[in-house]
Amino acid sequence: MNNFFIYLILTLLGEIFLAGFMGYYFSKSITKPIKKINFSALELAKGHYGIATNIYQKDEIGELSSSFDLLSLKLQYTINKLFEEKTKLSNIITSMNEGILAIDTNLNIININQSAISLLSVEDWESGLKINTILSKLNIIEEFEAAISKDTKKFILKEYLSKTLNFSMSPVKNNLNETIGGVILIQDVSEKEKLEQMRKDFISNVSHEFRTPLTIIKGNLESVIDGMTKPEYIKDTCITLLKETNRLERMVKDLLNLSKLESDKLEIVFNELDVNMLINDTLRGLKPLINNKCINLQLLLENNLPLLFSDYDKLKQLLIIFLDNGIKFSPNEGILKISTYSNNKNIYITIEDSGIGIPKEEIEYLGEKFFKADRARTSNVEGTGLGLSIAKRLVKVLNGHFKIESELGKGTIITISFSKI
Repeated sequence: MNNFFIYLILTLLGEIFLAGFMGYYFSKSITKPIKKINFSALELAKGHYGIATNIYQKDEIGELSSSFDLLSLKLQYTINKLFEEKTKLSNIITSMNEGILAIDTNLNIININQSAISLLSVEDWESGLKINTILSKLNIIEEFEAAISKDTKKFILKEYLSKTLNFSMSPVKNNLNETIGGVILIQDVSEKEKLEQMRKDFISNVSHEFRTPLTIIKGNLESVIDGMTKPEYIKDTCITLLKETNRLERMVKDLLNLSKLESDKLEIVFNELDVNMLINDTLRGLKPLINNKCINLQLLLENNLPLLFSDYDKLKQLLIIFLDNGIKFSPNEGILKISTYSNNKNIYITIEDSGIGIPKEEIEYLGEKFFKADRARTSNVEGTGLGLSIAKRLVKVLNGHFKIESELGKGTIITISFSKI
């Protein structure tokens, strides 16, 4: 009996040990993958997307780990796509010429691109107070609040630091359709406004320039038809009509030339040219004008001047415009000096007259359509005001440059330069 009890006790102890070992083994095989899944979940929460448990079991825990790995991969793909879209949007906003300014309902700046910083002329946007101050002075903040409160878009033009800025304001909503702020698009429309003003001025000037000769022609024709013009004055009337018709023809021709130059439809044929010979050819055609005013013509042409690669007809037209102005605005027995010279890089042509000169503040406007320096002083001088506009564009298409220097009452110097062949 004693041996029996001893064997029974030993058997029980063996079974307890075996059961404990088996329980420990199976519990560890269950808790270990669960702990690993828990660790992976915590890493995922920290932003380590795409983490995998690498647990491969054919039971419920294996299915759970497989689902977790799939979720992690899907989340990584989605987050990468979101970052990709965010980067694209950020690059688009950064590269835009228009300024973008995002503001929340508390008027705090959420985001701003470099173009907005440049347009508002601030060094950076760290000091949002400065930008808010600028917007307040322009009355933009008040309009922005009104736009987001009424859930409408607004467009406002404001003058700021010699610029015309267009502010477009739009509210921004969340997925619950609640307004959480707004976006302000800032566009610099100074050039557009300037072009619009130039268009208006051009139409006005064309109308004015055409109206004068048309009024004279109409008045003279009505006078002839009504019998108010005596027979002996018919010839003088016809001469006046022909003169005004020629004036209209010149204006139309100049406008057509200007249109071709601006639309790049002018045919240019470049050849090697002797500049001195071209100047002499041009002066032969202008000799009657020079003789009529007894102009003292002085030629200072450099010998052995290098050949110029240019268009003969267009360069001649350019010289005619400058020489005609020099003759036109010079007094009788005035001086017209033409010089040519060269250096290592360029060939130069200078035309100097002893005319009425141009005010310094008006030199920068020469070349604009229909602009005439001081109309009061030039009202008795014929011209369309398009000559220098054509010359300015001719110089450009001929790959040259020109500079005007003038002093009121002392004359004008025009320097044209072209690169050597």
